Amino acid sequence: MARILVFLIVLLWGCVSCTQTPPPSPKTNKVPAAPKPKEVPEKPRNTFKDLEYVYFRKGRPEWKVQAKEANRYPDRIEMTSPQIFSLQKEGLFIKARQGIYERQKDFFVFRKKVVLKTPEKGMLFTEVLYYFPRKHILTNQAPVVLKDRGLIIKGIGFEYQVSTGKLRVKQRSQVEFHG
Repeated sequence: MARILVFLIVLLWGCVSCTQTPPPSPKTNKVPAAPKPKEVPEKPRNTFKDLEYVYFRKGRPEWKVQAKEANRYPDRIEMTSPQIFSLQKEGLFIKARQGIYERQKDFFVFRKKVVLKTPEKGMLFTEVLYYFPRKHILTNQAPVVLKDRGLIIKGIGFEYQVSTGKLRVKQRSQVEFHG
């Protein structure tokens, strides 16, 4: 009987030593992370209503800028409902719901329901558009729709050279003709 009891104890000990121990359960009394401090919104230096401004480059008027509202910060100007008219190329026009001029990088960003009207290529519709005044280039990498006299071109990204009037849809172009 003692042998059977010793055998059962050894067998039981062997079974217990072969099983894996469960991982420790996570502690439920953890201290929650402290909330991040709220950032104080930057205050603009100036706020303008019904802004009308002429943008000069090398002493020549290049663009007329209109906006329902504009906020001037140290490094940028944020505009609501900007409309930009070229004073160098008749018929060139940009409008959007939002616009930002980045001073140090010298470029414009237009967002939300952007429309670019060109004198020779029709109208381009997109959600974002970048304008680099020094290079005279309008561009983006977002979906675009170009419409001109029954022709509809859809694609991803575009580049428009203001000085030459050359417009190129960059990727996945689809062309439709409507009579």
